[in-house]
Amino acid sequence: MRTNIYKSIIGISLLVPLIFPVLYSSAFFNQSSFPKAIFFYFTSQLITFLYVWHGAAKGSIAIPKNYLFFGLFAYILMLFITGILGENFRQSFWSYYPHMTGIITWVHFFIFYIVISSIFKEVHWKYFFRALAVSTIVLLGFSYLGPDGFRLSSILSSGGSLLTNNTKSGMYYVLIFFMSFIGLSLEKNKGWRYVHAFTLAAIFFSPELFNSGIFAGDVSIAAALKNPVKLLGLARASTLVLWFGGVIAGALYFLHKIQIKENIKRALAAGGLLCLLALYGVVFGGLALRSGSVSGTDPQNALSSRLIVWDAAVKAIKQKPITGYGVENFDYIYQDYFDARVINLENGGAWFDRAHNFLLDEILGYGFAGFLIVAALFVIIVRMSLQTYKERREFHYLLVPYIFIFYFFQLQTAFQTITSLFLAFVLFAYLSSQHGSTFSVSISPKIKNYIKILPIPIFIVLLYCVVYLPLKQSFVLAALQESGSFARRIEIYKANEKSIKNLSISPDQTIQNYTNKYISTLAPEINIVYEKNKAEEAREETALYLDLYESYYPRYKDKYKFLIYYAHTINFAYLLGIDKLPKGEELLHEAFQISEAYPQAYQALAVNLYNQGRITEALSYAKQGYEADRTIEKSKELYDTLEARAELHGSERPLLYLSDL
Repeated sequence: MRTNIYKSIIGISLLVPLIFPVLYSSAFFNQSSFPKAIFFYFTSQLITFLYVWHGAAKGSIAIPKNYLFFGLFAYILMLFITGILGENFRQSFWSYYPHMTGIITWVHFFIFYIVISSIFKEVHWKYFFRALAVSTIVLLGFSYLGPDGFRLSSILSSGGSLLTNNTKSGMYYVLIFFMSFIGLSLEKNKGWRYVHAFTLAAIFFSPELFNSGIFAGDVSIAAALKNPVKLLGLARASTLVLWFGGVIAGALYFLHKIQIKENIKRALAAGGLLCLLALYGVVFGGLALRSGSVSGTDPQNALSSRLIVWDAAVKAIKQKPITGYGVENFDYIYQDYFDARVINLENGGAWFDRAHNFLLDEILGYGFAGFLIVAALFVIIVRMSLQTYKERREFHYLLVPYIFIFYFFQLQTAFQTITSLFLAFVLFAYLSSQHGSTFSVSISPKIKNYIKILPIPIFIVLLYCVVYLPLKQSFVLAALQESGSFARRIEIYKANEKSIKNLSISPDQTIQNYTNKYISTLAPEINIVYEKNKAEEAREETALYLDLYESYYPRYKDKYKFLIYYAHTINFAYLLGIDKLPKGEELLHEAFQISEAYPQAYQALAVNLYNQGRITEALSYAKQGYEADRTIEKSKELYDTLEARAELHGSERPLLYLSDL
């Protein structure tokens, strides 16, 4: 029985790297991150449950006994503390559907780390990296065959990437590229060594990391040689890290091979890390001095919007430097420092839920107290890697701390994803298992049966709360999106109203995304709705969504974005004969108390007041929205429209709506 449980733990653990990276399903409300998270929650809970049973059967439970374990435990504890003290613990705990990197995900990665680092032997790691290679080849297949590669038709709504976009794929591929050297080092089978080598080559030339226009003839080899920047893939930052990291890896391999004292080798490797961190300090320090400034030569430069956001982040850090605001709470911070210039710089994308810089995101999340733990973790990783290299003389141990540095560099204009976090914890577990030391918690025969029984109700409760409920809610939301009629959506909503009003994951963003898509689809067809006598059904459905917004209002009345989109839905409802315009006006004035910097609240209030017949006030607010940033076309269009309609009278003046804010 004990052997069967042990084999089950190993087998399930080895399925994770094979399945987790490639999970993608349109059956869920979010097609990529959410199914990955739910799968990982279930499998990590299952192997932990089996691990406790296995330990109870043999009379002891082993956990890693090293500084890395204690450092990660301290980090998880800090996430809870700062989340509780932060802006919104639920948001810190669950994160958002597109990200799924909240505290609950960190906890599951941590327990997965404990189990596999305690029981995996070298042979298991060999199989683990084989599985990673196979799943990566599947991911690469979508990248190569999709519209960003050979431009064949793609079944993915996210283009050619199973990880939703090129930036996320690029980050993942770079990490896998360097981690593949561990797989190569462990592998003795010639065929699998070829697989790892093929994976390395396929990653290097993937569309995310290499300009596929070279193969298509869009970019000539001569032009690329003259200007190597033309070789950059779609994930430009990741491409640069790959090239730079490849040079560093080559230098490390040379250091590994030359005949000098081992102490000197390790000192040089550690010195290289310090040099890279110093280089980062110089480069990022220079950018920090530009925080808030925008390039005049390239107004669409994405870096310009990052600089503005980083400036807001630095200001926020000064307000709560010790414990931060709690992870996943950047939108609360950002709304206090809105800057209308970001709207055009991001081609209309006005909302940031991340600082898009690892250092700033971490300090904002849990303050300098938490960042000290991160710094200590890196020191521990360097120490363990170099110590293990001293004992085993294998090249990849020199490379491990540099992989974390490469990951850190990638995150300077991006943020951690659930897939990149998974690989980071794989590295933690591998390094911890190589250290070899575990702490055994003895289990007395008298309580052995209780230890077996106690995890059962805990496992069931966790499955229900962490896996089943979010899964059910996601299916309901997906069914609503896919339903093609008012009657069907109303039926689904009413059957699941209690569940929808108690969403686990990011309720505010979820209902905003859903209702905004609903409005942008239905609003242009409003005349057809009346012609086909569907207005009553549309009115009933929209009333349900207004009631849904109102049910979450007490919880999110301090969020600017929630308030303006609730008011936006009220404006749309007026087209169907639902008059709650005074409530919408009240919401928008509450939004102004949070910020007057963005034009969206002005736009929504102008529409609201226009439909109330208060034309002069509507024009005044439309003008204020336009004055916030005269380069924003939507603000000018609204003001011009209101100005033209102001000359009309009575029934001649048609109703007004905005398809989106």
